[in-house]
Amino acid sequence: MARSSRSLAFVSSFVILLCISGAIAGSRLECEDLPPQDCAFAVSTMGNRCVLEKFIAQDTSAIYECQTSNVMAEKQEAWIESDECVKECGVERMWVGFSSDGLANRNFVNRLCSPVCQNNCPNIVNLFESLAAGEGVNLAEVCNYVRPSAHRILADSLLFKNTQFVLQSLAGAAAPQAAISAESITLAPAPAPSTN
Repeated sequence: MARSSRSLAFVSSFVILLCISGAIAGSRLECEDLPPQDCAFAVSTMGNRCVLEKFIAQDTSAIYECQTSNVMAEKQEAWIESDECVKECGVERMWVGFSSDGLANRNFVNRLCSPVCQNNCPNIVNLFESLAAGEGVNLAEVCNYVRPSAHRILADSLLFKNTQFVLQSLAGAAAPQAAISAESITLAPAPAPSTN
């Protein structure tokens, strides 16, 4: 029940943000005009993806700038990604550059491949599809691999139940005896060699 109300709330927020994004689409969006916290995953009016770049100043402080990249977004223009999609897909507002490194992190891939991200956040999904393709990987196949199948869930459940049964059986058989710990085990000395 909690999951369905969460999904409903997300979809409602997503529809509202689509309307807001539609208003942005009516005006011109230039990457260089965006503040750093809105840059990552944004798309300019011309369809270029915005990229957050990090520079180190002379005083060693970090400076972030939003720039226009040569990477084109698929079917998106004048777009600032929603906070909901950033959260649900496991990315960050201050994501610097374009990198496929996240695809090596199982937790990140699980979030990216989640139904909420895949069904409601096409801009982020498209970017990582392109990054994966650049590495010779098909993101849909990766998602199918990490997404638990009904057979795998059943197998894991049966394995867990069988393991629990075995552990309980062992515990029941050992119940009358005193608990044995690694520290309480002493080895008997080896018998002395025979002199006969």
